[in-house]
Amino acid sequence: MCIRDRDYYQSMLGLACFCMIIKGLKFTKNVPIMCTIGNTFSHALVPLGLLFFSVFLLLLGFAVVFQIKLCVSQMDGFHSLGASLFSVFQGLLGDMDTAGLFAASPSFGPVLFCLYVTVVVFVALTVTIALVCHSFSEVMHIRPEEGCVASFLAWWQGRKQARAKGETGEWDGEHPALELEQGSKSQLSQNPVYSAADTQGSPDGQQASHREIVQLKEGQEELQRTVKDQAREQQEMRGDLRRVEALLTELLSRQCAATSSLDS
Repeated sequence: MCIRDRDYYQSMLGLACFCMIIKGLKFTKNVPIMCTIGNTFSHALVPLGLLFFSVFLLLLGFAVVFQIKLCVSQMDGFHSLGASLFSVFQGLLGDMDTAGLFAASPSFGPVLFCLYVTVVVFVALTVTIALVCHSFSEVMHIRPEEGCVASFLAWWQGRKQARAKGETGEWDGEHPALELEQGSKSQLSQNPVYSAADTQGSPDGQQASHREIVQLKEGQEELQRTVKDQAREQQEMRGDLRRVEALLTELLSRQCAATSSLDS
């Protein structure tokens, strides 16, 4: 195997390992902070892509300017367009040969460098941070998916609240997801809708459901009467508008007739 093929296979293997590690992030959707981070970057994917494309065009423009101005100098970082683009990209991290730049072009070099830092480093990075913060504020209300981690965190928060209130109850060793399920069942049993549905078998429950049905029917009939009254009022308003329109037309015709008689 030649060196070129070995480098190719090593590059493919490294890329595959990177994709596998990134793919593993989908198993962190039930972790609150990781879910928020993933939703933030998913929400900001298109705006950040467009912004990065604009930043790349800015870097390319500055690289062309630096390469045209400094290609005849002794600086190795700007002898070609590719090297100039890489040097400009290194400038985002503050790793640019400013001393050589100022020595090669004492008048134009400082102005171009200050313009590059102002436009690319300050403006572009500030807009990137603003987009990420906006996406974070849009997705922070999204709750993570149910899972062992989310259930354990919910149980832990409930235990901390209970301790703060003085109710120091110890964990009996059961799984936190089971405790969360039992708590949700107790909350559903306290809901009046579910409690009414559970007590339909008793006489009191049947009477309560009958009263609810009667109330619903009365409300529906009242709503129908309200709709009919509104429709009747709209028809009366349309009739009034037609009469006003006919009156205005008659007055306009009379005014035109009077004007024509005066002209004659």
